[in-house]
Amino acid sequence: GITGVIFIERINNSGIVLYKENTLGLEYLGSAYADFNEFRYVSFKSITGASAADKDADVSKINDLSASIDDLLSKYEGTYITSEVTTQFKDTVSNWTKYKSDIDKAVQTGTINSETIELGDSLQKSFDELMSVDAPAAAKKCESNASMAQTAMIIMIIVIVIGIIVSLRLGYYTSEIISNPIEKLSTFGEMLAVGDVEVENVI
Repeated sequence: GITGVIFIERINNSGIVLYKENTLGLEYLGSAYADFNEFRYVSFKSITGASAADKDADVSKINDLSASIDDLLSKYEGTYITSEVTTQFKDTVSNWTKYKSDIDKAVQTGTINSETIELGDSLQKSFDELMSVDAPAAAKKCESNASMAQTAMIIMIIVIVIGIIVSLRLGYYTSEIISNPIEKLSTFGEMLAVGDVEVENVI
């Protein structure tokens, strides 16, 4: 029972670590990526000829999306980030800061240069690469948890089998200890009934 509890606790802790380190990170990164794509779409729509009324709505939407991406990237940074992605993540954040500044200017002027477009394409690729690094790590932890659960099951089955064997052996010896004196007393009683009082014959 104690062994089972220990393994269940270990599996539970591994699940929490998986959620905090990988699942949560992928959720933040995926949401930031989705917002980024919408940010690009709304920005281009605003730059390439939205009406004055639509442009005001677009600018408001762009600002909301920008704030959301900043928040999601900050949350992603708060999850477990391996050294493998630290540099790439910092570069992504740096490029994002420059890109949203360039987009802000482009929305105001109504023109966008090729450098800003290329930076946006580069950012999209960076998001893809970051997620491609996090996803295998999450899958690896899932496999580790599954292996741990299987090991726990095998150990618990072994412990149960050993427990049954020990219980049967103890039951047998206990019954022997209890039944032998009873049998002797029964025999002694039968001897007394016929007038034989030679106790040494029984004990």
